[in-house]
Amino acid sequence: MVSLMAVNNRKAAEGIRARLLQHGIQADLQQEDSAQLVSCSPTALVFIHILVAETDLARAREVLAERLECA
Repeated sequence: MVSLMAVNNRKAAEGIRARLLQHGIQADLQQEDSAQLVSCSPTALVFIHILVAETDLARAREVLAERLECA
């Protein structure tokens, strides 16, 4: 699995995951370890990575690009 992108909003991450699933692309969400980040900086943002199989990466990018063109 590779990171397609990272966002700092759980609802947005879930929406992107749902869109990918509608197109038959399996996607998982993985949140960064906030405890580790807080030790670096108390104002650090916690990102949620949207993970897809490396073989689905190009198609996943196309799906997201189509969404941006329609917006």
